[in-house]
Amino acid sequence: EYHLRDSCGRTVIKTYHSQLSACTRVYREHHHTECELSVFLEGEGVYTVGKNEYRFRAGDVFLFASNEEHCITEISADVELLNLQFEPYILWENPDAMELMPLFHSRNSEFKNLYLDKGGEVCKTLLTIEDEMCHQRPCFSVIVKYRLFSALAIILRNHPGVNHQKTVKAADHLTQSIKL
Repeated sequence: EYHLRDSCGRTVIKTYHSQLSACTRVYREHHHTECELSVFLEGEGVYTVGKNEYRFRAGDVFLFASNEEHCITEISADVELLNLQFEPYILWENPDAMELMPLFHSRNSEFKNLYLDKGGEVCKTLLTIEDEMCHQRPCFSVIVKYRLFSALAIILRNHPGVNHQKTVKAADHLTQSIKL
């Protein structure tokens, strides 16, 4: 488990691995205030998010907003999962990152928590983030934040379940507020 902390010592980004053996699990109302990106490195099964069930396999990415209920309810092949949790306020602190907020607040009826990572670009980015947090080379915190923003931007660009017009309007509104 690796943590990126702010100047007050609070964790703002955390990465960790979960390993789970094949089984059927009872749905439990699991949620947390952090937003989360998860990538399945191995395994397959069913992820239940609210009333939706998603079949997953290695390479699949899931995105959860703050306090969004989610639970792996079936594991048909042993799972290794890389989780990245982050405090939503890191998006608000960076005016450019505000464009990413529709991923969490402007979802339409086509939205799915499962993101099919064609080409593995998001998975590779999350693994790079984990490596940066592990080794903590100079400027690692900058790289971690911008890689996270990059992963979210890739998902936003390619997700049919996000209202992209609101992305532009939100960014324009923020830009106008800053100019005032």
